[in-house]
Amino acid sequence: IDFGFDGGEQYLVMEDVHGKDVHAILRESGGAPLELGFALEVVRCVCQALHYAHTQCDLEGHPLKIVHRDVSPSNVLVGYRGSVMLVDFGIAKVGAQISTTETGILKGKFGYMAPEQSLGMDVDARCDIFAVGILLYEMTTGRRAFTGPNSIAIMNRSISASYTPPEQLVEDYPPDLAEIVDR
Repeated sequence: IDFGFDGGEQYLVMEDVHGKDVHAILRESGGAPLELGFALEVVRCVCQALHYAHTQCDLEGHPLKIVHRDVSPSNVLVGYRGSVMLVDFGIAKVGAQISTTETGILKGKFGYMAPEQSLGMDVDARCDIFAVGILLYEMTTGRRAFTGPNSIAIMNRSISASYTPPEQLVEDYPPDLAEIVDR
């Protein structure tokens, strides 16, 4: 909302969201899928926020090419009054800027990173969309899409798209939604 200085220290003023993150909501569900309408509304709002970020331009009208790179349940807040916010753009990438990235350093959460992100390749908005698909999967099945005994195993499952289709986990899973998740 704002920023400033006080006694030589910088500070940020951010909105206080009275609610929970999706990670906490999933944990409270005890492994059960979230209500489908709720999950779809959360994903719709996240997509809307990403579209806004992805389409931002500089003062000359050039696309900024913002990529969040950390779309995950802990970075989606749901307010008690129904607001949904995508937060923590702390590792976001803006176009060709590399100030937040070092060679050989992966940015993001294992299990939510797109294959090209896991492989250290250039990323674009599609990485965020991939992560939204994983978020949708997790909310509608109650399970993580990519799991394994360690980070490397999880990354390999993501890279090879090795996951259990949602219709095998949830009875009467909507076929159209399963197709979206698979894509």
